[in-house]
Parts: sequence; structure tokens; C-alpha cells
Amino acid sequence: MKIRKSIIRLIFYSIFAIFLAIVWRNYNHFIVPLKVGGAKLTYDEHLEMDRWGRLVSIKLEGNNIGPDCLREIKRSSANLYDIWIEAPNLRSVDLTPLASCKELVDFTLYSTELDSINLLPFSFCKSLTALSLSGRFRSIDLSPVSSCPVLLWLSIYNAPLDSIDISPLASCKELERLSLLVDSLSSIDLSPLSSCRKLNYLNLAFNNLTHLDISPLSSLPELKTVRLVHNPLDKKTCIRLEEFAMSHPDCEIESDCFNQKAKKRG
Repeated sequence: MKIRKSIIRLIFYSIFAIFLAIVWRNYNHFIVPLKVGGAKLTYDEHLEMDRWGRLVSIKLEGNNIGPDCLREIKRSSANLYDIWIEAPNLRSVDLTPLASCKELVDFTLYSTELDSINLLPFSFCKSLTALSLSGRFRSIDLSPVSSCPVLLWLSIYNAPLDSIDISPLASCKELERLSLLVDSLSSIDLSPLSSCRKLNYLNLAFNNLTHLDISPLSSLPELKTVRLVHNPLDKKTCIRLEEFAMSHPDCEIESDCFNQKAKKRG
């Protein structure tokens, strides 16, 4: 009996030892999230990122985050899927390193001072599903986003854009949610959204829209919510909105055209 117990104990410890050996050999492949707050990363700290193994998530936040905060992620970002940058004082940022993030799924950038932004690196991010941007840039080229075939969410906040060309979104067949809350938006052509058959949420609230052709929305079978509050819409647009609400009882329309949030019944 004692011999049997010894054999069993020996087998157990052998298996455990093998497990530890496997873990030790592959420790660099563990999924590791990284959060950095406060002052911007120094060069030495960027180099240390190599030792974190296979990073999948990075959050950078603080008033001192610099424009080159992403410069070293290509050294250890083959599996990076989530990047969050919250830097209120960030005036510029180099997104070029994102071109190496082939598995990037979610990118968020919040700044109240960002003067311009170049989205070209996102054309290499074929897995991107969510993109959220905030800044004070007065123009933005969405063309690179057309190369993101599985994009589901696109949000742009606070930027003082008078107009925006959303034609590149016609290639985003999987798009489900679009939010453009940019304060001064006075014109937008919604016709490209006709190709986004899965769109279910459209938020254009808190802009400066007066006239809006909403006819393209009629071709969106999944559309459930349209937010247009705090826009000085003209009477003609309000009438069309009311007609749209009547003919699409499953779509909730929020607009100052109505005395309250309007959800019309057929």
C-alpha cells in the first residue's frame, strides 16, 4: 500500500513539474494588460514594454501624455486589440505605429486639444470594430476607415466640424452605430448610409443642422434609434421626420421637432 501511494505521489509531482516547466517556458506569451497613468512614458519605460509579453490592452491617461506615446508599441503589439488614450492636453499624436497592430479591435482617443488627426494607419487594422475619437480638429478624412470591413461602431465627439464626408462608410457593411456629436456640424449627406444595412443607431444630436435629407434612412431595416435633439431643424425637415416616424413605428426618433421624444405608432 505504501509503495502504491509513493508511486501515485511521484506521478503527481512529475505532472506538476512538467506543468511548471511549460508555464515557465511560455511566460512571455501570457496575455498582459498595461495601464499607464500620470506622466508620459519615458524611452526606458517604452523599452520595458517588451518584457510584458504579449500585450493585448493598453490604457494611457494623464495630462502629460505626449504625441509619441505609441512609438514603441510595434515592438510588442502583435496581439494588441484594445488601446485607450485619455489625454486632455494632447495637441498632436502620431498614430503610425498602429499600422503594425493587425489584431486591433477597439481604439479610443480622448483629448480636448487635439488639433488634427491622420487616420491612415487604421487602413491596416482589418479587425477594427470600434473607433471613438474626440478633439478639436476642424477636418477629418474618413477614407482609411473604408478599409475596416468589420467596423461596428464609429463615434466622433466635440470636434468643431462644419461638415463631414461620410462616403467612406459605404464600404463598412457591418456598421451598427454611428455617433457624430461635433457641436457645429451644419451639413451632412446621409446617402452613404444606404449601404450600411445593419445600422441600428444614428446619433447626430447637439449639432447645428437646419436642413437634413433623411430619405436614405428609409432603406435601413435595422434602424431603431435616431437622435437629433438640439439641432435647429427647419420646418420642412421636421415634417419629414414626423412622416418617417409614422412609417417606421419601430424606430425611435428624438428631436426638438416634437414636444417630447417621439415614438410614433402605426
